[in-house]
Amino acid sequence: MLFRSPRLLGLVDAARAAGCLVIHLRNWHRPETDSPAWLDRLLRAGRTPDDRAGRADTWGAAFYGLEPLPGEDVVDKFRYDGFLGTRLEYLLRARGIRTVVCCGTASHICVESTARAAHMRDFHLVMAEDCCASPERDDHEAAMRTLNGNFGDVISAASIRAAWATRG
Repeated sequence: MLFRSPRLLGLVDAARAAGCLVIHLRNWHRPETDSPAWLDRLLRAGRTPDDRAGRADTWGAAFYGLEPLPGEDVVDKFRYDGFLGTRLEYLLRARGIRTVVCCGTASHICVESTARAAHMRDFHLVMAEDCCASPERDDHEAAMRTLNGNFGDVISAASIRAAWATRG
């Protein structure tokens, strides 16, 4: 599972050590955030609101292997895009953040949606290519090509860690 990835855990540890702001996003679906269009999409996929990942206050919405530390913000999102209808942009702007480093699952859905939204809001985007995953490798690779060609820089976690280590 991605969140047990030593590479991802190492990247987050390096971000913390470098004094970077670490914000955790999680799916957090509740009945009041399920629009008719969203429910229809679930039903067409053969799922119901009760049998999906990310249902608020269930194990499917819990953090796994990477827990937020005290003082780290958790942003609950109810769409693929972590900016849509959340306080993410406010948290970044209030702290003067200009560059966003993205990682997580699924590369071609949530991560790509949030990364695109970051760029569209005039943040510099860095995608930690080897700290993202999709069930199908082709989906992951296509998302990385799209992001790298149009929205930001797609680089390795080692390159990101090296950049943080050299900043003063």
